Amino acid sequence: MNSQTDNSRSDDYSNHEFLAKKYYREKKYKLALNECQSFLAVDDKSVTMHILLSKIFFSLENYAMAEQEANIALGLAPSSKEAQNMLGILLIQKGDLLEAKSFLQTAIQENPNYWRYHWNLGLVYTYENAFQSARIAHWNAFSLKPTLLSLSGLILAIYRVYPTPLGILFALAVLFPFINRTPISLLVTPIAISYIWSVGIVHANSINKTRGYIFIAAGFLTLFFHIMITIIGI
Repeated sequence: MNSQTDNSRSDDYSNHEFLAKKYYREKKYKLALNECQSFLAVDDKSVTMHILLSKIFFSLENYAMAEQEANIALGLAPSSKEAQNMLGILLIQKGDLLEAKSFLQTAIQENPNYWRYHWNLGLVYTYENAFQSARIAHWNAFSLKPTLLSLSGLILAIYRVYPTPLGILFALAVLFPFINRTPISLLVTPIAISYIWSVGIVHANSINKTRGYIFIAAGFLTLFFHIMITIIGI
């Protein structure tokens, strides 16, 4: 009898976890929230589910609860890279750039091969208008996760934050220097991508829409200038 009860509870856990992750991927955040909370009501020691709940609250723009869940996850697993990454994102969201930078730099010292730390540090530098440092941080992320430079990944990423046909054309324009393979193009490619990704995150999070539009315009001008160098040699 006890064995059947244990099996039933295990199935309930698995079902809630499966549905929470499924609904989160489908952007059905309120359904995902219900499933995640149902799981944690029975087992509140799951680091994975606290991190997922933090992401769900972030997507629902409930940043205080997102921070609370990330801190719970970090308390349960102090070395959790995902929990540390969520806290870094939340510090950026709050505009605590100095704290975010310090937090991410410490995280990189402890886990230098986790690409998300480098990526988010690049965003901090972007907000600070320290573009050279931002490009270095983003390139470190690219070197650790080369698939960020893949054709499908780049198109999907830009389309996700700028969901219009123009966004797709923009993605293809970015890829032109990468495909062309001239030395100047290969140099420009990571710079262009770092600008556009930074723009996308700023715009998507609606932290500062005006700044987002400025970066979009700057990205277009930068790409146009360097493509002209590649094609015409001006």
